[in-house]
Amino acid sequence: MLQVATRLKEASWDQELTEKQKRYQSGTVTRKIRLLRAHGLIPKVPKTHRYHLTASGSRAITAVIAALYASADSLIKLAA
Repeated sequence: MLQVATRLKEASWDQELTEKQKRYQSGTVTRKIRLLRAHGLIPKVPKTHRYHLTASGSRAITAVIAALYASADSLIKLAA
């Protein structure tokens, strides 16, 4: 998790974006949220702009993160 926090700090959250960049970023986030909702990984909290992670969403995210940090060598050692 420390790496995630470091990457967030390094992100350009405080930089001014052009209108074209703002529209692109907004559209990207909208598509990702729509995809996650369609797969049942996040439901919208009624009457808010918030989303919650479901149990199946939590398992999926954990699997994706584990796959991102796994190397071929570590997987071969586990399989043996």
